[in-house]
Amino acid sequence: MIILSFQVHSQEWIRIFGDNKSEIGSSVIETYDKGYVIGGYIMPDHHTPLYGWIIKTDINGGLLWDKKIHNDSFWAPINDIQQTNDGGYIISGSTREYDPAYDPFILKLNACGEMEWCKIYNTPENMDFAVRIFQLDDGGYISLFWYYACYNTRQRMWLFRLDKDGELLWNKVYRDTLSSTINENCNDLLITKDKNYVLTGFIDHEDEPGSNWYWIKPYWAIIDKDGDQWDQTIWWAFTQYHGFAYDSEEDSFSNIYSCGENHYNLENFCPVLFKLAPSGDTLWHKDLIENTEHGSANVLNLYNDSTIVIGGGWNYPGNECCDIALIKTDTLGNVLKIKILKEDVYAPVSMIKTFDGKIVVIDNFVINGTNWDLYMFKVNADLEYDTIYTQPFTYDSLCPHPIVSDTIEMDCDVVVNIPEEPEKEYTAPLKIWPNPAIDEIHIKLPEYIVNQQKNELFNVTHFNHQYQEKAALQFYDIFGRKVYELILTKGQKEVVVNVSFLVKGIYIIRLLYNGSQASTGKFVKE
Repeated sequence: MIILSFQVHSQEWIRIFGDNKSEIGSSVIETYDKGYVIGGYIMPDHHTPLYGWIIKTDINGGLLWDKKIHNDSFWAPINDIQQTNDGGYIISGSTREYDPAYDPFILKLNACGEMEWCKIYNTPENMDFAVRIFQLDDGGYISLFWYYACYNTRQRMWLFRLDKDGELLWNKVYRDTLSSTINENCNDLLITKDKNYVLTGFIDHEDEPGSNWYWIKPYWAIIDKDGDQWDQTIWWAFTQYHGFAYDSEEDSFSNIYSCGENHYNLENFCPVLFKLAPSGDTLWHKDLIENTEHGSANVLNLYNDSTIVIGGGWNYPGNECCDIALIKTDTLGNVLKIKILKEDVYAPVSMIKTFDGKIVVIDNFVINGTNWDLYMFKVNADLEYDTIYTQPFTYDSLCPHPIVSDTIEMDCDVVVNIPEEPEKEYTAPLKIWPNPAIDEIHIKLPEYIVNQQKNELFNVTHFNHQYQEKAALQFYDIFGRKVYELILTKGQKEVVVNVSFLVKGIYIIRLLYNGSQASTGKFVKE
C-alpha cells in the first residue's frame, strides 16, 4: 500500500509517498488534465532498484493510481517519463531482464497506462542507460543513452532516434578525439526552439598535458536536429574551474542557462548558475550560495524572461546537515529569494512549472535511516507553499474506463546487433543473386548505412537504420550510362527487379542515400 501524507503545518503543500520499501522519484510532469505523473522506482532496501514505478495524482497531490513496471525478477527503474500527444506516456529506463548489468528500454503507454510497445536494447555484459526521452513534432522520439554498448572512456554519449512506433531510425555516438578529455557524462537533453539538441553534463580534463591528472569540468554539446552537426563548449575562462553541469533551459533569446556545482577548491563546492550564448559560448557563471562546504544546484526552471527558479542544496562548514531549497534569481544570477524545503543531504531531482505558474519539485529523502520516501512540493511564484484547489477537475478523460493500480509486464521487442564498434568505418556491399541473371535479380539491402564525420574535436558516427525513404537503386552499364532507377520505400530489406529488358553485359548498381553513394554491387546479364 502506498501511503500518502498531507503535510498541513502552516499550510505547507508537501506530499509524501512511501510504504515499507523505498520509493524513489526521477521525473515529474504535468498531465493534460492538470494532474501530475511521477516516474521512478521502488527498492526493497536502501540500494537495489526493484520495480519501475508510476504514480498519478490530482492537482492537489492526491493519489489517483499507481503502476509498477515489470517484476522483481527483472527490475526496470524509470529514468524519465513524458506525456505524448495522444495523452499517453513515453518512458525511458533500464532493465535487467536480459543482462544483469542493465539494458536501456523505451516503453510507450496509452492514455489508460496500458502498454502499446516496448523496446529493449540488449548489449550483454555492458552497463547501459536510457537517460532522457522526448516526443518530436513528427510523432517520433529522441532519447539520450549513456554508456551504450561499451565501457570505453570515449564512447559514452549516444542519441537514438525512433519513429512513432518505436522503430530505430538512427543512432549516433559522439566521441571526443582530444587526448586531454575523457569520460563524457550527460545529465540532461534539451530541445531548443530551433529543434537542435543540447546535451548537458561534465567531462574529465587533463589541465596539464602529460600529467595524467584529470579534473571534472562542466560540459555542453550542441547538435542539430539530424544529429549531423556537433559543437562543444567547456568553461575554459578560469583554468582552475572545476565542477558539474546538471540541467539546462533556453530563454526567449536562445541563450542557455544551466545549473550545477562549482568546485572552487579540492574540498569545497557550491551551487552555481551558468549562461551560454546561442552559439554555445559560455558567457558567465555565478556562484549562488558562497562559502559553503558542499553545495549543488541540480534542477532549474526559467520562470519567465526575468526570473529563474533553481533547486539545490548546501551546507556550511561545521554543519552536519544541508539546506534543501528553492532559489529564485534574476537572469544575472542575483539571488532574490530562498525557500528552505527540508534539512537533508539530497538535492531535488525534477522540477516543472504548471499551467497556472506554480512550481512543482520532487525529491527523495531517507526516513529513519532505513527507507526512502518520495516528497513532492508545490509553491507559487513567490516561493510560498501553494493553496488547495477547491474547483472540480476531471482526470484521465482520454481513457474510456477507470484506471486501476496494477503491474505492467513489459512484453518487449529485444533489439540486438546494433553496431558496438563505431570507430570501424564500413559500408556493406549489395548482395545480388542469381548472378549471372536472365530475367530477374534479388537485391538484399544493407541493414544500415554508416556515415562518419570528423572535425577538430570529435568523431561522429551515424547508423541510419531506416534510410529507404530517401534512397534509390541506380543501374549503370559499363560505359557509365544510367539505364534504370528504382526508388526505394521505407522498410524494404530486399527487392526483386525485372532485368529482362537489359541487353547482355555487366552492370553496376549504386545505392544512393541523400544524394550520396552508400553501397554498390554488380551483376552479369545473360
